[in-house]
Amino acid sequence: DIIDGFDVRITANEEDIVDLQLRVAALEYRVYENVSVTTDFTANEFQIILCKNTAPIEITLKEDPIDGDGVSILRSNSSVKIIGTINNKSNLTLNVKGSAPKLVYDADSLTWWRI
Repeated sequence: DIIDGFDVRITANEEDIVDLQLRVAALEYRVYENVSVTTDFTANEFQIILCKNTAPIEITLKEDPIDGDGVSILRSNSSVKIIGTINNKSNLTLNVKGSAPKLVYDADSLTWWRI
């Protein structure tokens, strides 16, 4: 008896498995990108943003983040307002020179957490 082909699938969790495989593949190539800004800016995932502004600016967090996305924002001069839901509150203003929060997105709570 010869078996020409055999196809076994786990259909109950197949969508979850594919989603997880895509996320793992994406994370394998993630490296934080350093970005210097002097004006308003929209952040992407996995960025370290050095704010070299001399007047107040706004950094808007990514609108459609996925669980585990991260961003760090460093205030070096004038104030920086971070636009987004952070620790379940609207927006965060960095008033102290040298402030450098690292934010990680949690999809379950739909918020960026300051760590």
